[in-house]
Amino acid sequence: MQALFTVLFLAGLVGCIAVIALAYTKSKKAGGKSLSQQKPKLVVSGALAAVFMVLLIFIPAGFHTVRTGEVAVVRVWGEAKQVKQPGLFFINIVSSDVITYDLKTQQMNIDNEVYTKDAQLMSIQMTVQFKVMGEKVLNIARDFGSLETLATRIERVAIEKAKVVLSAKTAMELIETRGVLSADMFASIKDIESQYYISIENVMLVDMAFSAAFENAVEQKMVAQQDVIRAEAEKEKAIIKAQQDLEVARLDAQKALAAATGRADAERAVAKGAADAIKAKTIEVARMLGCTIVETKGTEWRQVYVMEWVENEDEDAEEDGEWVAVTEPVYDPVTGKVEMQPKTVWEEVECLTVTIDTSTAGDPIRVNELIKEYLQVIAYLEKWDGVLPLYVGGDGMNIFVPAP
Repeated sequence: MQALFTVLFLAGLVGCIAVIALAYTKSKKAGGKSLSQQKPKLVVSGALAAVFMVLLIFIPAGFHTVRTGEVAVVRVWGEAKQVKQPGLFFINIVSSDVITYDLKTQQMNIDNEVYTKDAQLMSIQMTVQFKVMGEKVLNIARDFGSLETLATRIERVAIEKAKVVLSAKTAMELIETRGVLSADMFASIKDIESQYYISIENVMLVDMAFSAAFENAVEQKMVAQQDVIRAEAEKEKAIIKAQQDLEVARLDAQKALAAATGRADAERAVAKGAADAIKAKTIEVARMLGCTIVETKGTEWRQVYVMEWVENEDEDAEEDGEWVAVTEPVYDPVTGKVEMQPKTVWEEVECLTVTIDTSTAGDPIRVNELIKEYLQVIAYLEKWDGVLPLYVGGDGMNIFVPAP
């Protein structure tokens, strides 16, 4: 549209020059007439040319175009009066002018320096994106003027708001909370929307940098922290290894204890069987010799191992599990070490007490001797291989019983 107005202006200018030239040429051809006779025609021609020139200057300059995504404010004698939407309109350029506002998202890239809470100087790069409220452009025109002036005011306020947010934290806190700083600054800067007739779309902290000395100190601290973390990991690994070794030792101890317990139980069973057999034989001999047998039932306390059932993890194993003795740590004051020992408890069990009264069989001493001799014969017979003894002497037969 401006190009069209320019073409029309140039065409009008050429036309005016042509009119004046034509009038001058005619005056030359009428050379017989006096200047006073030709003057009115020249004045009229000049006036027409001047009017035409003024119209060509003022009319094209009064037309304005508003593009999509923009609005225009018409100021009459400096006062904002009217808002123009996208399209073509005409104004009086003598008394009016036009300010155009872009309603699309505007972006400001801001570089500044801020002191942290612990007096560390920090350079920041931030981006602020905002939109002008289309319904408030008259207020913007009256209070701030152009969009450039408004953007300058917004930039200053945004810097101050960012300083308030960033200076409230130490340098290390800013580094640790880097991910939430943009959101904090956005919340702070968004408070200016109603004051400046804009909508804050986004605030982003693009970069922040400290002095080389501080960054070197931070790097050294991070290295130290990594060393601590690595040491903790190695310590945890060592603890786990020690726990595993302790568990292996505990299981080995339980297995060894179970084996020893089994052997001890077997030996106790054999001994108990032998003792029971001796008791039974003694009671039988005593009855044969006429002794009185008295049986008394009662209870006694015995120390027994605590056992637990351990499932077999091998599905192909013949047994589902086994009974394993429970162990517990016991401190040995002599060696100063803690060793895993079998856990025992006291248990009350029933028992049978048998009393042999030899007084009812005559001579008690003789009865006791007969019982002993009889038991020796029984013991010999259990060990006898069927071969007769080599030595026989005396009035009768004496049998030498092998020592038990």
